[in-house]
Amino acid sequence: MSGLGANQGGELCLGKPKRHLTPVRLPFRHVTAVAGAFDHALYDARPVWACGLNKLGELGDGKTRSASGRSG
Repeated sequence: MSGLGANQGGELCLGKPKRHLTPVRLPFRHVTAVAGAFDHALYDARPVWACGLNKLGELGDGKTRSASGRSG
């Protein structure tokens, strides 16, 4: 799976919030579902990955800090 965009909150799960204006390979395979919003995203890749800004707990991990990796 590939992604691109501002990646301001790290929502591409690449470890760093760096802008990608051309598609880049994302760090998981066999994605069955994707959900995203302004600065965060969830990827069901068995396990689920939750990445991005998490100021209000949007990633569902019980925390309020940004994340760029697996959530479950």
